[in-house]
Amino acid sequence: MEFAQFKHIEKSYKGKNIIETEDYLEDICCMSASSRFETIWRYLKIAPEIREKLERIPELQKPFSAIAAAKKMGLF
Repeated sequence: MEFAQFKHIEKSYKGKNIIETEDYLEDICCMSASSRFETIWRYLKIAPEIREKLERIPELQKPFSAIAAAKKMGLF
């Protein structure tokens, strides 16, 4: 959903999307679900003491928001 919103913002800001994804949005969403699973799996393989240190960093506990990033970049 955030990817679709980001593409909308990109198009309204630049007049077009850098990469046309309208025909492939469903594929991109499915790929991101698989990628997310792989990322979680790799994270779980990190040594527990290192994961504990990472989990104490507040900035890393916030979910990434493409919309918030676009706003900070002045695109929105």
